[in-house]
Amino acid sequence: MRRGFTLLELVIVMAVIMIIAVIGVGAFTTSRQNIQITLAHEETLAALHEIRNDVRRTSECAVVEFTAGSGVRITRMPYNGEAKNCDSANGGFVPLVHYEGIHILEIRSGQSTLENVSITFIPPHGDMDFSNGASEIEISLALRKKPIFSRGIILDAETGRIEG
Repeated sequence: MRRGFTLLELVIVMAVIMIIAVIGVGAFTTSRQNIQITLAHEETLAALHEIRNDVRRTSECAVVEFTAGSGVRITRMPYNGEAKNCDSANGGFVPLVHYEGIHILEIRSGQSTLENVSITFIPPHGDMDFSNGASEIEISLALRKKPIFSRGIILDAETGRIEG
């Protein structure tokens, strides 16, 4: 009776281990990408809610700009109470949420696709006004390298709803 394994048996065991490792790494990469887009989506939703709450607390307008194929920008400026829209030329742009590899895949209003949209949050209630005059906008965030991983954000000006 001999002890140990033959070279062929060791090669087969190593091949099985490598196949399992390759499958595991692929699943891990998919999970990591899914977590990355989910995190960016949740952070963007939280930032939009925070902006609206800030507008309610202060008398300062906030304008959030979404442009398809790029990131998100926000500007703030004083509100004079006379015009429905705030003047975005008075504020400076700062990133709302910045994640490497995340971009805005698509902006939809009804059946049409938009290149960009500005959402103005107006004091004292944080009402939303869209630059295209629509009542509802849907924004899709996605990974730059794999647009199959995407999440949507719905903004409704009539009800004030912001959800994902």
